[in-house]
Amino acid sequence: MKQHIVSKCYLKPWCDPSTPKGQEPFVWLISRDGASKVKRAPHKSLTKTDAYTITFNDGKNDLRVETTLSQLEGKFVRVQQKIVEHKSLDPYDRAYLAAFMATMHSRTDPMAEGMKESMSQLDSLVKKMEEVIRGGDAAKLPPTIMPGKGAPISSADTEYLVRNARPLVVEGALDAAAPIMWRMPLAFLEAPEGSFFVTSDNPCVWFDPEAYKRHTFYRNPGLAMKDVEITMPIAPGVLALQTHNPSVQGYKRLTAAQVDELNRRTVGFCDKLFVSISPETHPIWFDSGRPPADAWENRVKEEEPRRSPFDPSP
Repeated sequence: MKQHIVSKCYLKPWCDPSTPKGQEPFVWLISRDGASKVKRAPHKSLTKTDAYTITFNDGKNDLRVETTLSQLEGKFVRVQQKIVEHKSLDPYDRAYLAAFMATMHSRTDPMAEGMKESMSQLDSLVKKMEEVIRGGDAAKLPPTIMPGKGAPISSADTEYLVRNARPLVVEGALDAAAPIMWRMPLAFLEAPEGSFFVTSDNPCVWFDPEAYKRHTFYRNPGLAMKDVEITMPIAPGVLALQTHNPSVQGYKRLTAAQVDELNRRTVGFCDKLFVSISPETHPIWFDSGRPPADAWENRVKEEEPRRSPFDPSP
């Protein structure tokens, strides 16, 4: 069953306005480096087979995540239109938008593959422990294993987690991330005439502009970080921004340079492809930049060994 990594209803506003009459509307799928540009209809774009299908150990399938996403996408289309038309959002609209943004952050390949890798490591550890236990030699257990309460996790459990990493992380985002995002201040940034926002195969970006000052171990952004910025294009003319700054509210008109900078962020965080209404690109979108003078890398002397972040010494 083909399922969309990025929903087709979300992609529709990016259909090229110059699509010839009588031809199926299409978006431009552009490679991360800008070298490849392909025209494709939204319903044929960014799909995978059984991406959200939960498969149990007995072989039975569960489509609850796919069903939930389909229902949420229907709610989002209405909210998307209200945003484009500058209509005010009620708390329910905000809730649907927060849930949609949370799932758009969690349902894509980078998150799914990262979770699958983590669960695979757990699966490998559990299987090694089971092998040791079957052999009756507890002395071979890793020294970090501590006794606990309750039934131990089994390799059947960890195989289930590996197999269903993507749908399970989507469920987790709806439970944990969406309520936090619903409470965060929200602004809508508008592109001036002649400019437009692009989106991507990883459209909801979590970015901490202060992360470069920290050790690389601490750079992954989280919703609890005071400087975190969440951005997601809503349509070519408007982008949603969430922060913990209460002054970030309402609609704000940007300059073309500011739109380019946000497009640079969207392209920089895409997995393989970004999506545009036009084959036109700007060089700045592909500029990865250089570490600022106060970046952690520039503050560490080359002759000093790089200590573990867990090292308590100054």
